[in-house]
Amino acid sequence: MSGKLILIPTPISDTEKYSTHIPEIQKYISVLKIYVVEEIRTARRFIRSIDKNVVIDELQFFILNEHNSAQVLGDVLKLLKDGHTVGMMSEAGCPAVADPGADLVFRCHTESIEIEPLVGPSSILMALMSSGLSGQQFSFNGYMPAKSDERQKYITILNKTAMAGGHTQIYIEAPYRNKQVFDDLVKYVSPQLWLCVAMDVTGKEQYIKTASIKWWSTNPPVLGKLPAIFLIGKHS
Repeated sequence: MSGKLILIPTPISDTEKYSTHIPEIQKYISVLKIYVVEEIRTARRFIRSIDKNVVIDELQFFILNEHNSAQVLGDVLKLLKDGHTVGMMSEAGCPAVADPGADLVFRCHTESIEIEPLVGPSSILMALMSSGLSGQQFSFNGYMPAKSDERQKYITILNKTAMAGGHTQIYIEAPYRNKQVFDDLVKYVSPQLWLCVAMDVTGKEQYIKTASIKWWSTNPPVLGKLPAIFLIGKHS
């Protein structure tokens, strides 16, 4: 009989403690011996925060990223097929969302391996919840292109989508490109749309603000190098 893949959300920020109060996460952390993670140090720290009785050195960790996915997927799938239960966690938030873990989840489906998602925070959904923009119709578009000219074209296309169908468009960005992305959004997004900037969600410097493009053009936020999510959309 095949094992099971457990999708374990982790805190978005150092100050966010929601995960430690979820019984299902506590239950699995206390018994799991095999994990698929992005970074072992972060995973070990999270596990200790949940259950200090876990002997970390007895755990087996597989690092899954864009550079080694083929080898790791094969090794982990074999363990799952052999009946082991495996936990998968992202660096922050929900695994397999804007995260290389989606490949493992897909392979589990093709191999008829059971998947159990646990409740936990998603900065993407928390930003949408807090934006006041449409939560009925929305699209998460991942990261924007790094090059300015490609990013301009990308924003222009998704701007048209937001204008035509009213779908909220959600982007995530690497902290060191926050300012460039914000500047391009203010420059290329239609003035009829609204922009929400959500930074350091659940963290000490949390900042969430939705305003018109015109307002943002004269009131730029102090972005710094904090994790940020940008949302554009209509409001009736």
